[in-house]
Amino acid sequence: MIIDQSLAIETLRAAPVIPAPSEHIVIPDFLSGESYAELQAAMPSTDHMTRYEAPHEFRYFYMLDNSGVAALDATIRPVWSAIASFFQGSEMLTALHDKFAETIRDQTRHRQRLIEKVSDASGILETPRLMTTSDCQDFLLKPHTDSGPKVVTVLYYLAEQGQPEEWGTEFYAPIEPEFRSFPSHHWERENFHLVARAPFKPNTLVAFVKTDASFHGVHATGLLGKRRNMIVLNVELGERDDFDVRFRINPAYFTRDPVPAGAAGSNA
Repeated sequence: MIIDQSLAIETLRAAPVIPAPSEHIVIPDFLSGESYAELQAAMPSTDHMTRYEAPHEFRYFYMLDNSGVAALDATIRPVWSAIASFFQGSEMLTALHDKFAETIRDQTRHRQRLIEKVSDASGILETPRLMTTSDCQDFLLKPHTDSGPKVVTVLYYLAEQGQPEEWGTEFYAPIEPEFRSFPSHHWERENFHLVARAPFKPNTLVAFVKTDASFHGVHATGLLGKRRNMIVLNVELGERDDFDVRFRINPAYFTRDPVPAGAAGSNA
């Protein structure tokens, strides 16, 4: 599988940030049609995936770290190896930090201790936790802002033609305008206004930054007998015992110091 990484990163950097109700981007036709077709054909069976615990037991996932990719069947391994190298590479991860830089800095006030804990002379340690997911029955994810260690989330839709656009991620604003929640509680949908939805369309990339107001969720119904497939990248502060890829980012992304020109993170 060949990915035009330069073109994809250029497209990501050029994408406008949608400010409301919380910062996110939506990029249609993110990869080439050929790459997308290869990905759809290489989607692992749910027999080889792990099932989430209740209440999200209808979601299956497969971790795409080094050991996960190595364990894939040889017929599909090259496809996922290329995807893992791209999505977890320094160019992609640095571009995501640049895209949401001001908001990432603003949210440092909520996680200063964690940042200090995962910092050293070589930078701030992050885990680019990449997986492929498959929802196989009605999947409802109540409004939440994501867990504290998360910095940026990327969703790449592996939708099939004709699947409902309403299966896309929804972005909410609380009915009480001043309500904020940095801890990732899951709230009832009736307490929020649905403001935007990233349509679940083939070859679409969605990215958003974790804040105390990044309320989002999913309300995908009519899934029985079908699959809602995605690639998910969670860029998280610190390291995870269940994932063997690491990344170090310049500390300036989490402070008010200017980010040096040409600054980039590196895979650790």
